[in-house]
Amino acid sequence: MECRGAEAIERTRRLRLLKTDPENWTNEYVDDKSGDVWLLDYPDPETHGGGPPRIRKIRPKGSGDRQ
Repeated sequence: MECRGAEAIERTRRLRLLKTDPENWTNEYVDDKSGDVWLLDYPDPETHGGGPPRIRKIRPKGSGDRQ
């Protein structure tokens, strides 16, 4: 699953921030209800500021270590 733009930002409001990588402009979040881990990034390098934000599930519940 993936969301972009305002929908991506809205989704982060329902998640808990795990870590921030300022060098790569990414934030990793966890959904405390499901255990799923999500990554917020800016995947369009040709656009100023990386374009609109994107959030996508990177690890479903139970698929490895979580911090």
